[in-house]
Amino acid sequence: MYSRSQRLLREAPNASISDIAHMIGFTSASHFSRHFKSLTEEAPSSFRQKMLSKG
Repeated sequence: MYSRSQRLLREAPNASISDIAHMIGFTSASHFSRHFKSLTEEAPSSFRQKMLSKG
């Protein structure tokens, strides 16, 4: 889940966090965000922004 969500956050910049959450099997974007943050200590939106700014 972790690596797939990271890949989707990088490779699908137009997909919402909610869309990505549903793509990987979460029914709630907030549950996905809490789970992602518990693994990475970073919100999905912050992770995406950081990856997109790196190019």
